[in-house]
Amino acid sequence: NPPGYSDGTAMTLAFHADQVGFKYPKSSSFACRNISFQVQAGECFALLGPNGAGKSTFMSMIGNLRRPTEGRLLIAGLSPDSAEARLNLGLTPQDSSFPKTVRVHEVLSFVLAQYGRE
Repeated sequence: NPPGYSDGTAMTLAFHADQVGFKYPKSSSFACRNISFQVQAGECFALLGPNGAGKSTFMSMIGNLRRPTEGRLLIAGLSPDSAEARLNLGLTPQDSSFPKTVRVHEVLSFVLAQYGRE
């Protein structure tokens, strides 16, 4: 059974990444590698890091725009290419129309407010 699940019944694990990596075709190095973490149901998380760290590449794998070169991703216990998994997923695009003066915590507060959370 996938992590966070017991005999097919959802528990609290909403997202699971296990040693995920991605290498672009014809590239000799990985865009991101060895990413492992879990997000529990009801949690909101943000992926932060410097330019070129692989954040956008990783998020494109979660959104099923790219497939991991190595490792495993699960959304609600399902592969990201599953239509059912995508129903459980909400992503904020990299290119948003937030003003440049808005801080990260303000964007997160805004997104949480859309779901009735603080």
